[in-house]
Amino acid sequence: MIARITGRVVALGEDHVLIEAGALTYEVMAPPVALREIREGEERTLETAHFFQMEQSRATPLLLGFTSAPQREFWEILAGVLGPTVARKAFSSPAETIAGWIEAADAAALKTLPGVGQAKAREAIAKLQGKLSRFTTVTTATGEGPAGTVGTPPPSSGPSAEAIEALVGLGYGAAEAAQMVSQVVRSKPDLEATEAILEEVFRRR
Repeated sequence: MIARITGRVVALGEDHVLIEAGALTYEVMAPPVALREIREGEERTLETAHFFQMEQSRATPLLLGFTSAPQREFWEILAGVLGPTVARKAFSSPAETIAGWIEAADAAALKTLPGVGQAKAREAIAKLQGKLSRFTTVTTATGEGPAGTVGTPPPSSGPSAEAIEALVGLGYGAAEAAQMVSQVVRSKPDLEATEAILEEVFRRR
């Protein structure tokens, strides 16, 4: 079993990356939330998990990659309820966002995730609510402690608020829009214009 892989990202696909590690090049599937963090040409270490994708009567073994161990752990928890394939597709928002929706029993927000309908949203809440509090705190990049929580109020004015409003107007959920903008502003505090923030948000998706 491959638990971790380190190498150069030689190509990015819609749902996978190609990583050149020594003399071998691996095709690694990845959830959308992980793909947004990976750049072609960079050296990258991915935490990995194996699963079988069921297609009619055939089971195809696949390698799935994540940018951190907590990200892999959260997918494993989701997969226990949604199944591995749906969990990969549904993991399109950060773990803290999805965990916050589950803890808040927000089925409407969960239904915005790819592949998650009303039944799956209710099942996730019923089975996971009260068990995901460790994922609802956003930690700093240095791991020195909490930088905020899912419940942190979004800005009420300024470019960030305008960017959130624009994303909501495009059909994104309010919580997801606030999370995407917050991530961009934290990583690139020099972005001061609404257009620049939105451009970076879309570049990461």
